[in-house]
Amino acid sequence: MPDPRAARGIRHGVLSVLPISACAVLAGARSYAAIAEYAHDTGREVLNQLHVAAVTPHESTIRRVLQQLDPDAVDAALRAWTLCHRRRGHE
Repeated sequence: MPDPRAARGIRHGVLSVLPISACAVLAGARSYAAIAEYAHDTGREVLNQLHVAAVTPHESTIRRVLQQLDPDAVDAALRAWTLCHRRRGHE
């Protein structure tokens, strides 16, 4: 998944912001602030599984990342991930 931001100063990559955001939305978050609150409040065990750094992303980081992502790239990445895991389940 390409990161739309300039490489300089990135602390939280797309591959940590996207999964924590997805989990937050599945848990009922409906705003960037709610996603950030979920990230802050969820346990370290969950954050470790999602490869989120010791410091959770701030609402502004989450908002910037999610707003700048290419929806077609996200769709393609999720499709590829799903197909890969689906194949593994049939082995």
